[in-house]
Amino acid sequence: MNRVAKFFALSAADRRLLIEAWIVLAAMRVAVHTIALERLYKLASRSRSTGRQDRDHLPSVEAIVRAVDRASSVVPGGRNCLVRALTAELMLRRADNESELKIGVGKSPHGEFRAHAWVEIAGKVVIGESESGDYVTLVLPAAARH
Repeated sequence: MNRVAKFFALSAADRRLLIEAWIVLAAMRVAVHTIALERLYKLASRSRSTGRQDRDHLPSVEAIVRAVDRASSVVPGGRNCLVRALTAELMLRRADNESELKIGVGKSPHGEFRAHAWVEIAGKVVIGESESGDYVTLVLPAAARH
C-alpha cells in the first residue's frame, strides 16, 4: 500500500494529527537553523492545550508519538533528534501532557563528541529512546525553563 492509500486508511483524527505533525516538524526543521535553542525550548515547553474542553478527544501520548514518527519519515530533515523532540514536546504539551524535553551530550566509543535530544513523561522516554541513556543531560538556563 502506498503512502497516500495508507494516509486515507487512517481515521480522521489520526489524519489530522499526522498533518499537524508534518506542519510542526517542518516548522521546527526551519526553526533549529534560525532561532536560538533557548527560545525554541521556551516555545515547545510553554505550549498549552489547544483549549479543547473534552479531554476524551485529546490525542494520546502514543498517537502523538506515532504521528511524529510517521511524519519524520517524509519531512526533509525530520529524522533529526532535536527536530523530533521539539515537535513531540510541543504537541504533547498542547494535548495537556506534562512532558520534558531533554538534551544530552556524550562521547562515542572513539571519543567523538555526540549530542542527543529526547522527550520524557514522568521519567520515561517517549521519543528519542534509542540513545538517551548514553548521555549526560544538560541543564538549560533558568530563563529557558520559565
